[in-house]
Amino acid sequence: MRAGSGSRLSRQPERSPLRRRVANCLFAGFSLPAAIDAAVERWMGWSIGRRIEREYGIPRDLPYLTGWVMHCAIEAEIAD
Repeated sequence: MRAGSGSRLSRQPERSPLRRRVANCLFAGFSLPAAIDAAVERWMGWSIGRRIEREYGIPRDLPYLTGWVMHCAIEAEIAD
C-alpha cells in the first residue's frame, strides 16, 4: 500500500498502525499470512468517521481500510 505524499502515513511509514498490528500478531505467534489476515479483518471492521471524512474527504461509513486504500490510490494518481 502506497500512501500519498501529503498523508500522515507516508511521512512515518515505520509507524503505520496496520504494520504495527501485523507485527503484534507475529509477536503473538501468528504466521505472516495469518497476521496479515487478522490485521485486515480488524481494520475492515472499523468505519470512517466524521473527523477523517472532514480532514481527508473519505466518505463516512466506508470500511476503514477500504477508505484509506482508495484515498491513497487517488493521491497517487493525482501525483503522477
